[in-house]
Amino acid sequence: KMLDDQDLFQLQFSHWDESIPEGERLEYSATQLMVEAAEIIQALPWKKHKKNYHTPLSEEQREKVVEEIVDSLIFVINCFLIMGYKDSEDIWNEFKKKYAVINTKDK
Repeated sequence: KMLDDQDLFQLQFSHWDESIPEGERLEYSATQLMVEAAEIIQALPWKKHKKNYHTPLSEEQREKVVEEIVDSLIFVINCFLIMGYKDSEDIWNEFKKKYAVINTKDK
């Protein structure tokens, strides 16, 4: 459902144009993903020399971090859509394939 909803959103409300090469669309989504990752860090007490570094996140901080994680997920989904993945089961299979490789490297 998430993939379908995001695909529909991109078709209706954004510059999702199939005439733009997939590499260019991937570059845009990957850049946006990096920006969202920076916004996650920005929402955290990341300065080790500050007094609040080791304190638990406030409710407001948690809400902001979750918001940025969701924004990040949108751009990850966009990357999958650009690559032609329309089925979450296919994405899950790619995840399992990658996870299997990671697990064999550790042994």
